[in-house]
Amino acid sequence: MKALLKKDFLLNQSFIWTLLLMLPLSYVINVSGMPVMVGIMLGFVIGLFYYDNQSGMHKFVVSLPITRKEVIHAKYVYSIIFMFLAFLYYYFVDQIAHMVLNYLDHEPLTFTSWFMFYLITLMVITFYIPFYVKFTFMFAFIFQIISMVIGPVVLAGFVIWLDVKTNILDYINSFIMIIKNRPFLVMIPSTIVVIFISWFISIRIFLKKDLT
Repeated sequence: MKALLKKDFLLNQSFIWTLLLMLPLSYVINVSGMPVMVGIMLGFVIGLFYYDNQSGMHKFVVSLPITRKEVIHAKYVYSIIFMFLAFLYYYFVDQIAHMVLNYLDHEPLTFTSWFMFYLITLMVITFYIPFYVKFTFMFAFIFQIISMVIGPVVLAGFVIWLDVKTNILDYINSFIMIIKNRPFLVMIPSTIVVIFISWFISIRIFLKKDLT
């Protein structure tokens, strides 16, 4: 797996340099680092599979003495490690920027908000990975873009429609209060569950996928 992790790191070097340069720049121009991190989140999965798709890397890798499970394991391990390091960098840049730049008009990150953002990002990323494993890169890419643009609108409309019939907003507000009062107790188990369900689905798909 070490070689697979190194492969993903080398293929995504340009992505890493973008993060290293754009994040401090956003604070210099008095913009929170959150838009940059959202962009990283949106582009990470795309980059993770784009180069493999262009080079036919999966076909080559599975011809080596590496199991298909290891290929999927590497994708998830790399995602978790990379995003953790990216968010750690984000946290330190934010803290230093608020100490050095006295013209910033947005609040510094708290540990809780930083960690919650990291967990949500992991859930979003791992939600999309099975689609890239199952379908062609272009189909998964289009699905990701459309679902991220239209999805929140459709979901909001569905919740409003459902609330008329069931008062579901009361339950949602109650759940939000639970998250606010016990964020780690709710979000950590939820993230673990989402990651492992996604991980399991991706393995099942890739084991049966025809790469010829």
